[in-house]
Amino acid sequence: MVDVVEVFRPNDELPKVALEAVEMKARLGRPLVFWAQLGLENEEAKHILETNGIRYVMDACMRTVHKVHVRETA
Repeated sequence: MVDVVEVFRPNDELPKVALEAVEMKARLGRPLVFWAQLGLENEEAKHILETNGIRYVMDACMRTVHKVHVRETA
């Protein structure tokens, strides 16, 4: 089961990957999260995701965010 689509692609490829995430959500029948790694951000991809009810994080390192969250809850 997929919960997060973690993206390590160039900014100009994010809209294509966002559309693939929309298709994946339709197949799975449940929400997922689109995560574009540090340095990656694209307004067209954000629009695609927002329009299709997919939560997203852009320009953030998942490992760093996770480490901060773990410290806060420990």
